[in-house]
Amino acid sequence: MRPEDKEFTDIPLPQAVDGTQKECFDLPLLVKRDDLTILSAAKADPALTVGGYREMLLRFVELAPEVSEVLERFAENDFEDSKKEAKSLNNMIELLEKMHCEQFVVDFHFLSGACQKKSDRSYATTRAKQIKDGFNGVFLRLAKERTLPHKEAPRSSMKLSDYIAQLEKDGANRKMSVMAVDDSADILRAIFLVLRDDYKVYPVPDPKQVEEMLAHITPDLFLLDYSMPQISGLELIPIIRSFKEHKDTPIVFLTAVGTIDRQSAAVMLGACDFLEKPIQAALLREKIAKHIKKG
Repeated sequence: MRPEDKEFTDIPLPQAVDGTQKECFDLPLLVKRDDLTILSAAKADPALTVGGYREMLLRFVELAPEVSEVLERFAENDFEDSKKEAKSLNNMIELLEKMHCEQFVVDFHFLSGACQKKSDRSYATTRAKQIKDGFNGVFLRLAKERTLPHKEAPRSSMKLSDYIAQLEKDGANRKMSVMAVDDSADILRAIFLVLRDDYKVYPVPDPKQVEEMLAHITPDLFLLDYSMPQISGLELIPIIRSFKEHKDTPIVFLTAVGTIDRQSAAVMLGACDFLEKPIQAALLREKIAKHIKKG
């Protein structure tokens, strides 16, 4: 499902035991993707705590649906209430600046000004079309990741910079992850058995699940079956690359027919290697070790 197909108002806020809206978010994933430039926030404000940043995330999720509606109206050149639209954008600008997040700020400033300038509206429509999917994508990821606080969540009083440093230290020793997508249960089982001691393996039998899963996990390498019903491995590449954190993630194709034409097409779309079926365990390990990176 693409971001623009989701009804933002249909995403409820989780309720804590006392009935209040209380969430912790998946901060490790947020840091890895650097959504809303969280790394810049930690660097710019050494005193910023995890709890303080969490409150700003909650505020972002609260304001985002209204801003998304404004972007849709701009994109369709349909302005209802210029003062109200400008207020929504300015509230978001104020928050993003407080979060030390430059993403979207320049565009929002321009759109806010265009609310009062009819001469700018044609260009504003173009500008809104260019950024609305990116903004909606960030919001939907945050909305999906909200969870109730648990014992493993970082202390609210912990400095955000210290928490990020701890994540980086832990990440240096973490087990790397591989997402294997194949419509053959036997192939997936073989891959899992070969790799499970050295890597965290996510077997995916249905390629239609990939986009949804990538909203929650961040693999370090993809193994994609070239030929699958409904969605081929080639068609999965642009879906994977649409996630900022996977612009350069290694993609290795599994194929029973490793023709030159197939290899050329896959490489042009961003694949880095091929592995022919039937899979040889030693060669599978070798290919993954060659391309997977710590980070």
